Amino acid sequence: MKKLLTPKVLTCVVAVFIIILGLTLGAFFDLDISKALAIKEVDGTLEIVNHPISSHVLAVLGYATYAVLGGFACAVIILNLLRKKEPLKVIEKIISIGLFFAIIALMAFLAYKSMKTISTSSFGFWHYLMMALMLFVMTFIIWFVSINLNPKVVKKCFVPAIYTIITLVSAYLFNEVAKFIWGRIRIRDLVAAGSLDGFVNWYQVSGHTGYDSFPSGHALQAILMFMIILWMVALGASKKAKVITSVGIVCWTVLMMFSRILAGAHFLSDVTAGFAVGFAFVYISFVMFERKTKQDIFGDPKESVK
Repeated sequence: MKKLLTPKVLTCVVAVFIIILGLTLGAFFDLDISKALAIKEVDGTLEIVNHPISSHVLAVLGYATYAVLGGFACAVIILNLLRKKEPLKVIEKIISIGLFFAIIALMAFLAYKSMKTISTSSFGFWHYLMMALMLFVMTFIIWFVSINLNPKVVKKCFVPAIYTIITLVSAYLFNEVAKFIWGRIRIRDLVAAGSLDGFVNWYQVSGHTGYDSFPSGHALQAILMFMIILWMVALGASKKAKVITSVGIVCWTVLMMFSRILAGAHFLSDVTAGFAVGFAFVYISFVMFERKTKQDIFGDPKESVK
């Protein structure tokens, strides 16, 4: 019985319960919850309640954490390849160049999404200037920090960085395909149209409509921060440090999920689905990492997996 009630099993049970509960509540109360938290009526006209922290600050931070983690992972892999004693093979050179441009692409993604989130008008000269500046500064910071890290630290983080990149890319692509297939309209788009009659429940697949509410990308990106734990394992972090970090990531994920509903960007079922996709990919990555390294991720340093 004790073997069945391991921390991993309990984590899965809790996560599945949360997912089922969120999707079930969403099936019945998605619109009601969003109406209560994100919508107000002014002179008979529907409007999204202005919550600057949730709609701007947290939205940008959500993109930033994902992009920066991916950028550092790319930089760590490149540095490990470049510091090899043997000459780089052709495939390694291609990977290094590809990852270098991936860093730039991630920072461009962050810059564009940030400007799109905070801007109240169509893009002009100053928007593009700020995007270029942000792209340059963030790319510089990632390379400056990575190059100045202790080479031993960079080497230890090589395997976690690979798992991080694979997980971030595969989870993001899966989520984008799901968005394309579902084509669910956002609550703020309904408000902009002046009517909530176009509401579509999460279990109704609309196909490609140009809308992308389901699943939530921010909820996905928030829980993908759990990949940091693999880096901590590689660096020999204590069990206590990993647990504290995990609690922080859970709090961040919950905050991000709530903020997206509050901002009128997503319904409850949207953020629940984003959480589900992220949890699935993180869990698979953790299992594969443990099998590869023979280490218990949430155990004491160097504790092997039986």
